[in-house]
Amino acid sequence: MHAVRSAALLVLLATACGGKTHTGPEPDLETIAVTGTPPASAEVGSTVTASFLVLHGPAGAVTTPKSGKAVTLTVVSGGGLVAGGASAVVTTGANGIATASWQLGAAAGTDLLRGSINGTQTADLTITAVVTPVAHLTLLTPPSASPQSGIPFFQQPVLQLSAANGSAVAQPGVPVTVAVASGAGTLGSAQPVPGDGTAHLAALVVNTDASGQARFSDVMLTGGGAVTLQFSAPGYAAVSSPALSLNGSPVIFALTNGNEAGPFGSTAGSQAYASFTAPAGSTDFRVGLYNGTGTVHLYARRGNYPTATSFDCASMLTGTSQLCASSASPAGQWFLLANGVTDYQSVLVRAVAYGPSCARAQMTIGNAVSGSLTPGTDCAVPANQGARDRYSLAPLSQQALIFNLTSSNTVVVELKDQLSSRTKLTSPPGGGVSIPFLLAPGDHDVEVADGTAGLTGGQSYTLTATTASANLASCAPVGMHETGVVANLILAVTDCTGIVPVTKSDRFYTWALTGQTIVATMSSSAFDPFLRVLAGQALGTATVLATDDNGGGGTTARVSYTNLGAPGDFTIEATTTLAGGLGAYTLSFDLAPPVYNVPALTQSLRTAPITVHHSPLTVHR
Repeated sequence: MHAVRSAALLVLLATACGGKTHTGPEPDLETIAVTGTPPASAEVGSTVTASFLVLHGPAGAVTTPKSGKAVTLTVVSGGGLVAGGASAVVTTGANGIATASWQLGAAAGTDLLRGSINGTQTADLTITAVVTPVAHLTLLTPPSASPQSGIPFFQQPVLQLSAANGSAVAQPGVPVTVAVASGAGTLGSAQPVPGDGTAHLAALVVNTDASGQARFSDVMLTGGGAVTLQFSAPGYAAVSSPALSLNGSPVIFALTNGNEAGPFGSTAGSQAYASFTAPAGSTDFRVGLYNGTGTVHLYARRGNYPTATSFDCASMLTGTSQLCASSASPAGQWFLLANGVTDYQSVLVRAVAYGPSCARAQMTIGNAVSGSLTPGTDCAVPANQGARDRYSLAPLSQQALIFNLTSSNTVVVELKDQLSSRTKLTSPPGGGVSIPFLLAPGDHDVEVADGTAGLTGGQSYTLTATTASANLASCAPVGMHETGVVANLILAVTDCTGIVPVTKSDRFYTWALTGQTIVATMSSSAFDPFLRVLAGQALGTATVLATDDNGGGGTTARVSYTNLGAPGDFTIEATTTLAGGLGAYTLSFDLAPPVYNVPALTQSLRTAPITVHHSPLTVHR
């Protein structure tokens, strides 16, 4: 009786304390997980099957596949695509599995695809995208990054056959083809008539050489905008170029025979073009760059535009002074290219083609040469500057020369060596005698040209170069325009007034182009030398541009001055600062960079007349 009562009491207490009993279904729970056997790694860009399993059931028994469940698939990393997009919604089948095609990204690395349900539950599938090495083409030399429409790339492409491990394959005869992969450019190869705006479909397939390299030449694009090229070869994976920025057609400057053009300048990596026609019968062609600052290289090619690898001659010195020359059948159309290695400015250019009428006759020191200037038969280079005769003068040793001229009418005498600016001596009718000129050993051009206003010609002349002393008996100038001059001289009481009245000085007239540096060195065991560079041609006071006392070591003076202005005249004053400083000294002179053997500059800069032998003769440059 007491036991029954106790059991009833326990039931009542449980009810009173809120105890419940469950008679309905348990909550249905869901899970999501990656299923199947996905690979740990796969080739970049390849497609794999991604499967996610959704299960449901009560707590502790979530084991039943859930059909019809929407699963959201999202590409989290790697840049690939799932079901053709960055994300997709896939419904599970009767087996509870949602399946989709997953294309891995194009780059090697970790690709991650995430499956999610109910907005909160997720499962991640990770695959490592790899690149399996294959035999391929390697772009050793890409084409020019900014080519000009209708002009062959300055830098032509070079391809190498490569094995899967990247080593070079030395297989000759494999055809490599170039094609436009993207962009509006039309690919072609320049033919013997360049610059006509047509893309000539030729030389776009090049066979590899013995080293397995395919070297393209004269490939060009026409059009504009961004263009990408693709190179392909059978048995080798293709390779694409970086995007090229195709510019419009350049201006092609036409040069006339022997006449200076410019100044011009541009930026590093740029190309400027010019054309020049060497007349039929030409036996000697040369083109020079000079003047200015920076470094610009010169290329010349007959019949087609030059490139970095296709040219007839090239000059690639540091600076702006460059010379290309050819004597092998030079007649015809030439194309010239100035390639900016650095930014450059104020550069001048001159192209020259000499024929038989411009052949040089021999001239020797102390022996007169005579002739007459006849338009139509004598040399006419530079063009439109009258008739002229040309001579070769080659001192065997250091010389101080004067030029004695007689003529029936006005003529011009032009003198230069291979590595200097040209000295132009203009005489009045009847002729005259020049100041002494310090000449280094070696070949010099001497030209006698028509100096009349109408260039009518007909003058007869006689010209003699004779040795003279550079030690003048009075205050007068000496011409010194050549690099490499070394002269032994004397500072005497009859020379010009020096820095102070109690000193004496010698004056040397010279010339410098823009960017050229004048360097003079003076040494003596008789006195302490001192050098000055003066503006213009000066026998008296003038603007002092540079000075030096002992810059050459010991008491040796060494002065240097770079002309950053326009081409012009300068005077080197060789003197001393000490009273009574007289006696022997040695003077050397250089101009850098040099100016190569091209015709005379057209500037005429007056100097004071020289009154030797009572005939005025004016020095010009």
